[in-house]
Amino acid sequence: MWVDADFIFADFNFHIENILNFNHHAHIIGGTGFESVINTGALIVRNTKWSRQFLHKWWSTNRLVESEQARFDFLYMQENGINGNHQQNSKIEILTDNTLSSIAPVWANYNPDSPVLHLRGEIG
Repeated sequence: MWVDADFIFADFNFHIENILNFNHHAHIIGGTGFESVINTGALIVRNTKWSRQFLHKWWSTNRLVESEQARFDFLYMQENGINGNHQQNSKIEILTDNTLSSIAPVWANYNPDSPVLHLRGEIG
């Protein structure tokens, strides 16, 4: 699992295994983005050949051109053959609830029952 420095586990009974078991088909699991398809601030990645290849493609793209989220979105859409909104994918699962991401702006939308707090680069 990868988490950004501004990601906090607010529920100490949070179990990654529950997310993996519920999304057993997914190779990569992340939270929904605010201005992107996915928020790469928290990712659960299974150790599979497909995941390793996807990560290699993602990390090999030109880092001077776009943000990591934009590069992920591009590869996600390319993988799905779509040019638009989020679509269910058997290998990448994007959770639309606040399990792996907070709803922006976090300072106004934080729910104390949320298992995580992800500030998502927000400035007070």
